[in-house]
Amino acid sequence: MAHAHTVEGTCVTGRLARVAGPIDQLVFEGVLQPVLLRLHGGHWRLAGGWHDLEVL
Repeated sequence: MAHAHTVEGTCVTGRLARVAGPIDQLVFEGVLQPVLLRLHGGHWRLAGGWHDLEVL
């Protein structure tokens, strides 16, 4: 499970699902939403629209 906050402050709870490619997604109410963008060198950043992410 994971908690994420949008830049507007809305808290979203769901599960993280790694998909093929550079994006980790959060499944929220049955919808995959991009949360983490993986960069070269093992770095990552939050996708646009997200403020933070907490993995439980």
